[in-house]
Amino acid sequence: MKASLEGITVFLTGATSGIGSVTAHALAERGAALCIHGRDPGKIEKLQAELSRSGRRVKAFTADLSSLAQTAGWHGTSRRAWESSTC
Repeated sequence: MKASLEGITVFLTGATSGIGSVTAHALAERGAALCIHGRDPGKIEKLQAELSRSGRRVKAFTADLSSLAQTAGWHGTSRRAWESSTC
């Protein structure tokens, strides 16, 4: 039996492919709300739509985390989303 993640919000970077995508789907399946990150706007929007269809709250962010400026922007945006409970 898998433990429920209802009431838990997970921030997940690199969610658009590979293990990140599999992890996002598994977390949503177990009931987690998700704040997902990816570099490709098209891929992150597609994943957000897929996960939202399961009835989960999903907020998507796009940033290249190899860029200090984009990382700082992503951090500020995701933190505000967390604090306002929109994530």
